[in-house]
Amino acid sequence: MNEKLIKKMREAHTKQADKIRSQPGWEKFSDKFDREYALAVEIHKARKAANLSQMEIAKKMNTTQSVVSRIENGTNISIATLAKYADALDKKLEIHLV
Repeated sequence: MNEKLIKKMREAHTKQADKIRSQPGWEKFSDKFDREYALAVEIHKARKAANLSQMEIAKKMNTTQSVVSRIENGTNISIATLAKYADALDKKLEIHLV
C-alpha cells in the first residue's frame, strides 16, 4: 500500500475510535471488557502452563471442548465453572477484590 492510503486509513480509524469512545457508557463497557479479557488471558495461560489441550480439560470437567473454549473467552463464567476449571488444572481458585 502507498503511504497516502495508509495515512487516510489511520485517520479514518482514529475518527471512528474517537466516535465510539464518546458514546455514553463507553467507559463502563471498556472496563468490563478489560476485566473479562484479563480473566480469559489468565485462564488460557494456566492451561498452557499445565500443558493441557482444551479437549483434555473438557474431559476432566466432564464437558465439551466448545464449553472450555467459551470459558477461555472469559464471558459470563460462573464461579462454580471457574472452580471446575481450576480443579481440572489441579489448581485452587482464589478471588480477590481490590
